[in-house]
Amino acid sequence: MSAYQLKWAAAAAMVVDHVGILFFPSCAWFRIIGRISFPVFAFLIVEGVLHTGDIRCYAKRLGIFALFSEIPYDLAFSGTVLEWKDQNVFFTLLICVCLLWMIEWEQSGANKVLWCVFASWLAEFIRADYGFRGVVLVLLFYWFRERKAVKTVLSCAWMVVADVCLRNVWQRYAVIGVFLTWTYNGKEGRKRQKLFYCFYPVHLLILYILQKMI
Repeated sequence: MSAYQLKWAAAAAMVVDHVGILFFPSCAWFRIIGRISFPVFAFLIVEGVLHTGDIRCYAKRLGIFALFSEIPYDLAFSGTVLEWKDQNVFFTLLICVCLLWMIEWEQSGANKVLWCVFASWLAEFIRADYGFRGVVLVLLFYWFRERKAVKTVLSCAWMVVADVCLRNVWQRYAVIGVFLTWTYNGKEGRKRQKLFYCFYPVHLLILYILQKMI
């Protein structure tokens, strides 16, 4: 699968998850399917950083859509225009891109570690979706990008740890998303980034409206 196809496969799983949260909270299958999405997004963030021609522009675009998506996110999941207890996943992805940017730029190993700690703390502090768990997963995909088997084992192990030790319900099923990244063929596919970015807030607004109609 190309990056474009993987992105939309993850988006479809994400929509299923959101539908489950909002309309079928007692049905586990919606949440299980939804766990597929973030590992794929984490994988694609690493690929994006490694292959982008302008990481500054990449981070800026994520930041804009993180802000643009926050009101739809809060409306869908809290029913209010602004709710500070959780932030949408674009903030998590933005933090990860900036972290990888610093790792690529920084020469000191000690400073790289400090950036990793700071990014993990920041994701938790602002209560970004997936928090430090998402940051660690992105780091695993980045550090072991040339060692597919090691990357898979460690990423899957981290998903199980997040489930069992951190009591992050359903997270063990995210291993399916890790294995889905094996289908990546190294090709970018269609270039419709803005369409995908717009899809996120739009689908949240649609779900919010449906909630109000039912």
